[in-house]
Amino acid sequence: ETAVLRAPIDHNYMLNDEEHRKLATYFRSFLGSDISLATIVKNLPKQCLVAGKIRVLGEKESICGTWAAQRQSEDTRRDSSFVQLQLLVPTRQQDGRIVDISTCFYGCLHYVIQATLPAIPATGIVQDCQVLAALISLCDTQGDATNNCVWYSKLQKPIFVHTSTIQCVIGRIQVGRRWGIIDTSINCIRTSFIGPEDIDEET
Repeated sequence: ETAVLRAPIDHNYMLNDEEHRKLATYFRSFLGSDISLATIVKNLPKQCLVAGKIRVLGEKESICGTWAAQRQSEDTRRDSSFVQLQLLVPTRQQDGRIVDISTCFYGCLHYVIQATLPAIPATGIVQDCQVLAALISLCDTQGDATNNCVWYSKLQKPIFVHTSTIQCVIGRIQVGRRWGIIDTSINCIRTSFIGPEDIDEET
């Protein structure tokens, strides 16, 4: 185990159609292409356990997803939904081989889900398959904010990723129409000075 789920927890959360299809797509990503997406969608229950907070083992601070934050009053709400992730990205090498490279990403956590796909013997899935996944909207960033200035201006559509890809909570600061990532995951911080030409002002 790499993380601990924390309240609020809903044992009877009902996925909407879009969430359900995204979760089915996540299941298919590791079950393989031998089973069709339609088959998974048909057999995957919409009722799941959802947790609003997660704490990565070794980290002191919990990550509060947007689903949990919406349940808090505005005077007690604190934005701790943005995280650093390490995702595998297929990359072509000089010799033509495709190798999965661990790459740094940043995103906004919505919630963590525990879901089970029942066995489907006709497809070769002979036992129940349970996953612990996080619904995250990735930032449109490139690079590692522990080494360079990293900015984003929008979030991508939500996807499910394994909870083990979440490394830590991160901060952010708004400058003009962009947000700068504050990543202190290596227990140090370095100030970078930027000029007016690097700031997008509101017009």
